[in-house]
Amino acid sequence: MCKPTMQDIAALSTSRVTVWKALNNRPGVSDTLRRQIQEKAREMCYAPAGAAAPAAPEAPHGRNVAVVVCRPESSLFWMQIIHQIAKDLSSQNVNLMYTYLPTYYKEGYTLPASLTDGSVEGIIVLNVYSRQLLQLLTELPLPKVYLDTIPSLSFEELHGDLLLIEGRTPIRQITGRLLRLKPAVLYVPLSEVAARPDFFRSLAARQTLAVVLPRIVWDSETRRLLDALDLAASLGIRRALTGNVGQLSLLRSRGMEAAGDFGLNLTNSRAASELRDLGLCSLTASFELTLPQLRDLSKPLPTEMLVYGRLPLMLTENCLIRNRTGECSCGAGPVKLIDRKGEEFRIVRDCGTCRSVVLNGKKLYLLDKREDLRRFGLWALRLSFTTENPGEIDTVLSNLNAPFDPGACTRGLYYRGVE
Repeated sequence: MCKPTMQDIAALSTSRVTVWKALNNRPGVSDTLRRQIQEKAREMCYAPAGAAAPAAPEAPHGRNVAVVVCRPESSLFWMQIIHQIAKDLSSQNVNLMYTYLPTYYKEGYTLPASLTDGSVEGIIVLNVYSRQLLQLLTELPLPKVYLDTIPSLSFEELHGDLLLIEGRTPIRQITGRLLRLKPAVLYVPLSEVAARPDFFRSLAARQTLAVVLPRIVWDSETRRLLDALDLAASLGIRRALTGNVGQLSLLRSRGMEAAGDFGLNLTNSRAASELRDLGLCSLTASFELTLPQLRDLSKPLPTEMLVYGRLPLMLTENCLIRNRTGECSCGAGPVKLIDRKGEEFRIVRDCGTCRSVVLNGKKLYLLDKREDLRRFGLWALRLSFTTENPGEIDTVLSNLNAPFDPGACTRGLYYRGVE
């Protein structure tokens, strides 16, 4: 008969991570649940590593592999992966143990003893984005698997056995389900197109694309922007989304059509006419309009509105992550700001730059109002995917009629206006 594992205990009532915390007297588990899990472990004659079951002492069960994280991973996408890894390792008589590291490195910090005293035989690194912490991990004489990393640390420096980049970049957000829906236009950051020209050359042959420009471009950055636009044009991309009238002349110089983004703050019919005269090919209505105002807005050009996604609250010239940690890891994926009320605000890069965009903690959601919006004379309804991983994107696209969730979503200003 096979010996019971933590996965067997978790399958009965809770998660495997909670079982590990309860059996190792770690915080994050209530006293009642801890007692229940320990009682269940005794009933199943399970002994955690380093301890013996009271009824019949026996050798510690199995081997241990650590999953090293800087914060509890709350994404359903990642939790499913972690639990599947735990299940597969358990079938091979291997326990998966959580090991927490601080989010930021402080002078004199040393790794937990569980990583250095022989307790584990390998590590899986999940969401460690500090260069100094990653360097400490690379020095461990253990097999290592990295599920993500930071741009400033080369693959050769990681000294790992396997590297699987998650990194929530737009190229991973272009899922098969998304392409099968045949969107009227797919907006992609210009920096992504420049970084992966072969992929986007192939994609442009079967899907209309438009590159998204950074919202701020200094004169010193113009040359690089023009070179990237030339590359995009050579790939067959002829349209660019811009929220800055100062970029119109740059687009005209490259023969690119200019589509107006929300940054142009289109709030009235006179502005729409002026933007048409400036040569734009389409417009995006301001998300600060109410629905009646948007309905009555003159639309001399094809006009779209945002109906899904995290809306931007702030654009900062300085990288917020660099200011906090002394180094930039903003390319590794979104991070969060937490205010005094506990509300979380995601931070992402502005189209490949090191400027930070602070996003709303809740996602705008009007997909359930699509039929009502058809009467507004709009050309398109835009879904903006920013922090979503591929699984989350496909979930949204597979159920466009999902009801509004007031706990996770917002109607924005479309109903209440600017106060």
